Amino acid sequence: IICHDFWSADGKICWPDLRDKVYEHDLETRQTTEVWNHEICHAHTNYRDIWVGDDSPYKWTVKPCRTVFFDRSSGKEIDIFSSMPMHKYKSTASFHLDPHPCFTQDSKYITSMTTVRNGQVDLAITPVEPLIELCRKNGKQVNKPWKETL
Repeated sequence: IICHDFWSADGKICWPDLRDKVYEHDLETRQTTEVWNHEICHAHTNYRDIWVGDDSPYKWTVKPCRTVFFDRSSGKEIDIFSSMPMHKYKSTASFHLDPHPCFTQDSKYITSMTTVRNGQVDLAITPVEPLIELCRKNGKQVNKPWKETL
């Protein structure tokens, strides 16, 4: 299920598949590449080296939602929030409270919605630099390490 597609800063089309992985596509070469071996609902990257996503607000009523960070160069992922409780507010068709994690324009921070305070909705701002180091040291291996070929 291809959804929530977006453009990376260098012009690749990127999207998560809700049942599969996260992908990128180069319009010039028409090559589609598997990026992250994880079922993710909403994903984001700026320069395709580090990614963030939420897993999965579509199943939030039956299990806690996670926000996950992926370091493509090491092939490892680590949870930013591993077990967010369901929020306490009724969602509407035009407004919903999924984490929607994304990088700031300079890639120094990740912003997302969180419910870690007992289901109360809040904004999380996570610094990226220490997260990269923590992920490389303690993360779970989900992909082979990536080296971009130019």
